[in-house]
Amino acid sequence: MKLWLVGACILYLSLPVALGYRKCYVCSSTKSWEDCTMTSHTCPAGFDSCATVYFKTPDIENFRKYCTPPNLNAISMMTLTCKNAPAGSSFECDISCCDTDNCNAGSAFRISGILLLTCALASLMILVKA
Repeated sequence: MKLWLVGACILYLSLPVALGYRKCYVCSSTKSWEDCTMTSHTCPAGFDSCATVYFKTPDIENFRKYCTPPNLNAISMMTLTCKNAPAGSSFECDISCCDTDNCNAGSAFRISGILLLTCALASLMILVKA
């Protein structure tokens, strides 16, 4: 009985690795990166990129880290928001996507070349459809 329980625990802990689920840091704050308490989170199936997003408007400042699907990631979503901001408005956007486990740890932005190309193509496809 104990051997079965140990086997079940090992299977449960190794399943996300075997299935290729990404691990990303997840947090949210309206104050600062230091206030953004990070926890490592196993992303759901299909969410195999990590995002780090800083977004500021005249009314709100937002610091976020989360899992994102590669075809609809933070760069695509936030690029549209920032591009559609009224002229002369004070919107600020700093966005980063990455594709390795817990790659969104720091507040400094690191972007994978392949992921950057994917993000740019996804943004272009969204803009062309609009």
